[in-house]
Amino acid sequence: MFAKWMATAVTLLACQWASAQPVAPSIPTFSCQANNAILNTGYDSDAGALIPNGSEDTQWWVSSTQSDPTGALGPSPGASWRPTWVPTTAALPAAWVSGASLGGQTNWISPLPNATTRPRPYPFNPPITNYYRMQFNLPSSIPPSALSLSMDYYADDGMLGVSINGVFQPLPPANFGPGQGGVATLDGPWTTGLNSLTFAVADAGWGSGLLAHIRSGDSLCQTSLTIETSIDKPLFEPGETAHYAITVKNPGPADASLVTLSSVLPEALSNTAWSCTAANGAVCPTDLDNAPFSFPLPLGSELVFHLSGQVAASGSLLSMSSIEPGPGAVCDASTGCDAMADAQITEEPEIEPPNPGDPTPQKVPTLGPWALGILSLLTLLFLGITARKRQQGSAQP
Repeated sequence: MFAKWMATAVTLLACQWASAQPVAPSIPTFSCQANNAILNTGYDSDAGALIPNGSEDTQWWVSSTQSDPTGALGPSPGASWRPTWVPTTAALPAAWVSGASLGGQTNWISPLPNATTRPRPYPFNPPITNYYRMQFNLPSSIPPSALSLSMDYYADDGMLGVSINGVFQPLPPANFGPGQGGVATLDGPWTTGLNSLTFAVADAGWGSGLLAHIRSGDSLCQTSLTIETSIDKPLFEPGETAHYAITVKNPGPADASLVTLSSVLPEALSNTAWSCTAANGAVCPTDLDNAPFSFPLPLGSELVFHLSGQVAASGSLLSMSSIEPGPGAVCDASTGCDAMADAQITEEPEIEPPNPGDPTPQKVPTLGPWALGILSLLTLLFLGITARKRQQGSAQP
């Protein structure tokens, strides 16, 4: 008994000494091509290896500052945070699922290296809520909507929920034994820059811990596609040809295997024709007779679909297009899945018919060609006589 007490005392003294030393959080930069274990508990993403038992996990931090029965309140503004511990091998409860059985890239973390939150007496009254938080940076090259994360978790005493950048979602409590875990779908809201992921775990005393990991076969990101539509000018006369351009891009972070473009033809467009240009590894569909068109779209590539047609005298030139991203892809939040372009048609002035009550306009008589010739000769004769009289008058004394 004395030996066990001494071991516990030594452990607590070591923990107190370690907690007094300044430790900076380890905040990885997220990458869609990273090892899936980048967010796992008990895993050193910089070293690419498990954290040894009895060592701190500086990527996952813990706060045990309040009682929060639902987990939705979150840690208080003045909460103190410290690195979690991967419990010593001797302290790991035998009933806890083994990280080795889950792929060997995760392990349990606890507030203390002896797999507890604080010393006795147990049970805690009121129960403690342990907040386990990890943070990562999301570079601007990855759209936040592209993140597709799902974590399996085990908890002692029980999971309450998870907060992503302060937005809480409850989770099933799960348990700590093999086959008793839960799954957290982490849809965000994610943001460019610093992101915080916080699990709230209830603790009534005795053993306390969290094991959370992403399965090795899961993808970290979904491909995020954009769509834009334009028209060559804003105003058309009837009979002119209108040209539309529908651009579908794949900025990444992965290939899109099956994208489908649908388009509603403008009602004021006739004799329509489709064409296509490709860039950066994309390939245009072979059949361009009529939309919809289906095609793969490699990372970084784009397709531009050109639609042309003759403008009618009236009607709408509104073009509406949409994409179905296909498996493993989403529409980027910047554009969504839909795009449109519109233009106006000039209207010819309408001539109003005469009112039946108005008098009929009389036609003004006109002179024929012979009459106009005679009138011109008489005018010249008159001008010549006038000029001669003026000369005679000026010659008299």
